[in-house]
Amino acid sequence: MRLTAGLVTLLLVICFATDVSAHAALVAADPGDGSILAVAAKTVRLRFNEAVSPALIKLIDAEGRARDDATVRAAGESIFVALPENLPQGTQIISYRVTSEDGHPVAGSLVFSIGAATAAAAVPANTGAVNGLIWLARIGVYLGLFGGVGGAFFAS
Repeated sequence: MRLTAGLVTLLLVICFATDVSAHAALVAADPGDGSILAVAAKTVRLRFNEAVSPALIKLIDAEGRARDDATVRAAGESIFVALPENLPQGTQIISYRVTSEDGHPVAGSLVFSIGAATAAAAVPANTGAVNGLIWLARIGVYLGLFGGVGGAFFAS
């Protein structure tokens, strides 16, 4: 009988327990992540599921420069980022780190484009010499592992 009462109590606690340890999560952004705007927005709004305070908000423009002329304002569950007027055409990134009500940091980023998305930079191909050195380094690591493990077994 005690076991049954204990199980019922446990089930009731599990069923009616609320998630009090959840961290803040981004639930909406304006402009949306991945959106392409015809003209630059004046403000970006990041809306979370609970009140947050900004720890670090960075704007990286289409030319790859970290901008320090964006202003940040928090209001309850939202963070507002006022964008500078002279943003170049292309992809912009807002990187954020906020602190939730329970004190845990939450980080992420929002990507949007003005005009059109910026093309990705070409990645240079590895040369034959670099590939050869990588291959030799791998062989050296494997020989060291086999020799070390084999030597340990032989010594024991």
